[in-house]
Amino acid sequence: MRMDDSPELNEGELLRWCAEAVMFPLALVWMTKNGEENSTLKWHASDVDENAATLEFNHNGTNVRLNFNFDSQTHLVTSMHCMRPRMVGTMTERLAGKDIVMIMSVAEA
Repeated sequence: MRMDDSPELNEGELLRWCAEAVMFPLALVWMTKNGEENSTLKWHASDVDENAATLEFNHNGTNVRLNFNFDSQTHLVTSMHCMRPRMVGTMTERLAGKDIVMIMSVAEA
């Protein structure tokens, strides 16, 4: 299905990219190779859970937020939560989603 470019489509694609980027963790590093802060990615520690953080990603004016939970032993991502836009007929609505990410550590392999 071909969709016209829209802010909701761009947001959904950025959320998908962030979800897939856990397979390439260096893509989510908040520092540049020069040691400067990355202006497109910002990590925020959770005030409630020491094993959780929120990623804010800004790309070409589109902003997304994903909440990550990490395993307390391995520090690997265990789940991600976000509000992803989806099309319902001709309207867009926000869908509260939880994508479980299963990543096995080298020690478990």
